[in-house]
Amino acid sequence: MTIRVRREHDFIDIPEQEASVFLTPRDVEVLRSLWLYNGVLADYQIYQLLFANTSTMQVTKRRLGQLWRGGYIRRMNKAGTIVYGCNVYWLTAKGASIVPTPPEYPFAKAPLWSQLTHDLVAADVALTIAMAASANASIQIRDWLPEIAFRSDPDTIIYTTTQGERKKRRVEPDLYYQLERSKADGSKPFQSRLLIEVDMVQHRMKRIANEKFLAGTAYLRSDEYERRFGGKTGRWLFITPSMERLEHVKAEAEKVLGRDAEVWHFAKLDELNPATLLTEPVWHKGHAAEPVALFPA
Repeated sequence: MTIRVRREHDFIDIPEQEASVFLTPRDVEVLRSLWLYNGVLADYQIYQLLFANTSTMQVTKRRLGQLWRGGYIRRMNKAGTIVYGCNVYWLTAKGASIVPTPPEYPFAKAPLWSQLTHDLVAADVALTIAMAASANASIQIRDWLPEIAFRSDPDTIIYTTTQGERKKRRVEPDLYYQLERSKADGSKPFQSRLLIEVDMVQHRMKRIANEKFLAGTAYLRSDEYERRFGGKTGRWLFITPSMERLEHVKAEAEKVLGRDAEVWHFAKLDELNPATLLTEPVWHKGHAAEPVALFPA
């Protein structure tokens, strides 16, 4: 779903006067989470991340309202919540100044309205990965980065297009993860780098082939990737809204990449949950006839 906003201030709710708020440790975690999760989170995501074990959604919204009145966060107005079906929050400079040991990348000062729906889905995926890893004693998240980390410090690579032209491309995955899976025999753990693309805006297939599949595969083989992550191994995860879309993009990847399509894995968004995302066969690997798991049993 693409929602066009006439002016970015159409949906912003700003308090008339800031109030004094005593910050709790959980409040600080809310501010830190907004920084970490690409700058924006919906009310239900903040509830799921920090309040679900001890509070209700109503309590969550009330506390977020207090942080909003204190000037630590911004939120949507009523018109925005009607359009998007939830309220969305982001960090202010005042809120950012409270975050201890902040990430090396900058915080987002406002949503990217043109891709807000996409960014909320990317945050859903990130939360699902966090829950999946937390529920599996053998899998740990060693590192992860949101899209803003790549936008603020991008890697530029040279790749060959489907037309045989050499082009430059900034590679900016929606998410990056380094996961580690321990082995029962105590041998060296398995390290897996995952670069994630959330396909919510259905670009033309030619553009996907060039800017995602060819450029993304070239990035895995590049010196820039090795300098950033310490190696040239990794897998791309491409998440689509429908099986029809999945089949089309998978076939395109196989056509333009040949055997290199094996580093691409495709999944349907509604099949991903904490129980399936990492260890169940819900991923359609390039050139594979049957779905596979990222971390087979």
